[in-house]
Amino acid sequence: MKMNGNDGAGEQPAVNARAQAEWGTKASRWVRDARLLDHAFAPFTDAVVQAADLGTAWRVLDVGCGTGTLLEASVERGARAVGVDISLDMVEAPGSGCPRRWCSVAMPRVPTCGG
Repeated sequence: MKMNGNDGAGEQPAVNARAQAEWGTKASRWVRDARLLDHAFAPFTDAVVQAADLGTAWRVLDVGCGTGTLLEASVERGARAVGVDISLDMVEAPGSGCPRRWCSVAMPRVPTCGG
């Protein structure tokens, strides 16, 4: 979507950097309350996994995987799952269900074809 002749591409690195900084501060609270949040989101997690009808032939990409709750549920169903999150603190949180073999942290600026 172009606005005033600007496609917004020049703004994306700043947006990503702000999101990364924001989640850097939110991560400790999210991790602290992980059990409560996992319980609150359990119906959603179950519904997503059920609707996807995951099995051993499935591959899952969870963008914004956080501490890996949906990844764990996917792997438990036999799927091969990979997650990406902008917050290193979320991915590496103690007790995180997002071990290194599944998760990666997004860079604040991802190179694009245009440079």
